[in-house]
Amino acid sequence: LFREFLTVGSLLVVVACNSIWSFWIILSYIVFSVWRSGKVLDQQRVNMMNVRKNESIAEYYQRLPMNLGVAKEIRIYETYEEILKQWGIAYKGIERQERKYVWGKEKRSFFHGFGLYIFMFLFCVIQIGQLFQGQTQIDIFLSILLLFQNLGNAIHNITSGIISMDYGLFALQRQKDFLEKMEEYESPECDPEKRTDDET
Repeated sequence: LFREFLTVGSLLVVVACNSIWSFWIILSYIVFSVWRSGKVLDQQRVNMMNVRKNESIAEYYQRLPMNLGVAKEIRIYETYEEILKQWGIAYKGIERQERKYVWGKEKRSFFHGFGLYIFMFLFCVIQIGQLFQGQTQIDIFLSILLLFQNLGNAIHNITSGIISMDYGLFALQRQKDFLEKMEEYESPECDPEKRTDDET
């Protein structure tokens, strides 16, 4: 990401030295991209909280049969279907949030490309007007246009990298929690057979 930040900074300096109007247009595009990424990041963190909530609910129903007393009540009152139903609802909630994350990645790419083309269109309109007025030259116009494209790619890499990094930290925490739960499940306290043998 440091290289991308350096690229954006250097490109902005070059554009500002050649056309102040182009500089403000490109700066507006950067502000738009950062704002949009912030909204996506906030929504992603809300989805993460929902995933953790549904995982906790699913784990609760998953651990119920591991308790001997609760397991007996489940057999007596035949509530296993209701427990399985509630577990399925929680698990579907996890799947729904995962699909939201994938769909969010597609929307980010779309809005990035759409926003980039809009700002590039404004840039071209102003630059062509300056060409007709003799305020700029064709080689400068083409050079800044190429810089604009490179800057758009750099901004996309920065925003996508930050969002992916945030989700990656969340995924690592889920993996850590999963491994800790596996250790609990393998312990004698969570194994009804071993616990029964110990009690006898």
